[in-house]
Amino acid sequence: MSEPRRDRYAFLAATRADEPELRRLVGSVVMPGTLAVRFEREPDYFLGTSLMGDPCEVLVARHEPDGELAGVVCHAWRTHLVNGEPRRLGWIGQVRRSEEHTSELQSHLNLVCRLLLEKK
Repeated sequence: MSEPRRDRYAFLAATRADEPELRRLVGSVVMPGTLAVRFEREPDYFLGTSLMGDPCEVLVARHEPDGELAGVVCHAWRTHLVNGEPRRLGWIGQVRRSEEHTSELQSHLNLVCRLLLEKK
């Protein structure tokens, strides 16, 4: 009996070389809801990341072995009031994943990826 196929993903910091694929992915994903909404990041994906906070880190999930972009998530730091005191807190947002990789990214094998890339 053969083992079922298990796709693997590499999680990497996004670079300028990822920018065209990031714009394509973000522009192709429709957010769920009564009203269909999708965002575009033209002419540069990274210009909009500063809205998340400073600094903002962009993490990409790449399918191995073909290197196809499967998903993206941003992590930033923001100052919030906690019990009346300003504190720097991590913030995760701008989560997108390709439809081709949705089911595998949600598998038990990719638990970390599922937590980072699941739609709210």
